[in-house]
This record gives sequence, structure tokens and C-alpha cells, in this order.
Amino acid sequence: MSSKSFVDDSLAYASSRLAVGRIGLLWLAVTACALFVSREISVASAMRVLLLSAILIAQFRLWDDLADRVHDATTHPQRVMVATSHMRSFAYLCGLLSLPVAAVLAIAYGIEHLAVYAGLLVFMALLYAANGTALPRLLRTHLVLLKYPIFIWLCAQDADPARWAHVGTAAYLALCIFEMASDADLRGNVIWRGMIAVEALAIAVLLIFI
Repeated sequence: MSSKSFVDDSLAYASSRLAVGRIGLLWLAVTACALFVSREISVASAMRVLLLSAILIAQFRLWDDLADRVHDATTHPQRVMVATSHMRSFAYLCGLLSLPVAAVLAIAYGIEHLAVYAGLLVFMALLYAANGTALPRLLRTHLVLLKYPIFIWLCAQDADPARWAHVGTAAYLALCIFEMASDADLRGNVIWRGMIAVEALAIAVLLIFI
């Protein structure tokens, strides 16, 4: 177990799991999608989208790492969340990150967005609670990634429903493809190549009709 302080482990976690290229690209992608589906765009709303998407990605990245701690102990033993002795503090931090998200949604977006965020938290809690069951990892990964179209809708300013449906679904499928292509565990499933082909075709169709 880690003998470092929570602050040291937090900084190490942020540098290794948040301040990395793929998370930066994900942040920019979610932000761009949210702005694209927004009916109203201003400097203030764009800054709000940047901030809200960053907090959401950080919160759910941390939550995912907390839920995957047992699995990562075998596949990624070098990760901070595996070695830390401050898991409870990280869990509290994950919960505390809900407060600024809820505040922004309540003040700048309205009760509907706040209710959807609450529903997302409940859904993810139930999904992570089933982590130790016989739920196939490929299915679990696809379910976990459903959060990203919701992120896009939550961050968007008065999202256009049709445009959000197209863009959100395309973004979701693209992330599913990336996860299957980059995760050796998921590539162990015999159907992963077929799923990538189907999902890539679906993205092409969606982009044509945006």
C-alpha cells in the first residue's frame, strides 16, 4: 500500500490519469459536441461548457478507477488507485465533485438537467455495484460509456434534440470502438471485431444524416 499522503497520491493520480493526452482530447471532444448541438452559444456558455465537461470527466474517471480497483490490481498494478491507502478519501472526493456539477446545473441550466444528472448518478452506481457479478466486461464497458452522450446533453445550452441524438450516438459509438481497440481484455472477446465493424458503419450513417 502507498505510504504517501492523500495530497501526494491525489497529485500523482491527476498527473497519471487526468492530465494525459487522451483525456485532454476527450475533454475537447465532449466540449465541441456540446457546443455543436447547442441552440444558443455565447462566450459565457462556452466557458461554462468547458468547466462542466472537465468536472464531469474528472468525476467519472475517478469513479471508474475506484470501481475497477480489483481488476486493475491484476492488469495495471502500477496505478495510483491500486496502491493508495486513501481509497476512502478518493471516494469522498468523487462524491464532493457532484456539488459543483449540481450547482452549475441548477443555476445555469434548470431542474431538468439536475434531474438527469441525478438519474445518471443512480444508473452508474447500480452499474458499478454489479461490477463483481457475471456481467460481461464488453457489455459493462458499453453501458459505462453511455455517460458520454449524457455529458454532451448536460453541457449543451438548449440542446437541439435531433442533432444531439445524431452527435451523441456517433460520439458514443466512436468511444466504444476506441475502448475495444485499445483494451486487451476486450479484444479477448470473439465478437469484438464484428462489433467494431457494425459500430463504424453506424457512425458513417449517422454522420451522413447530421
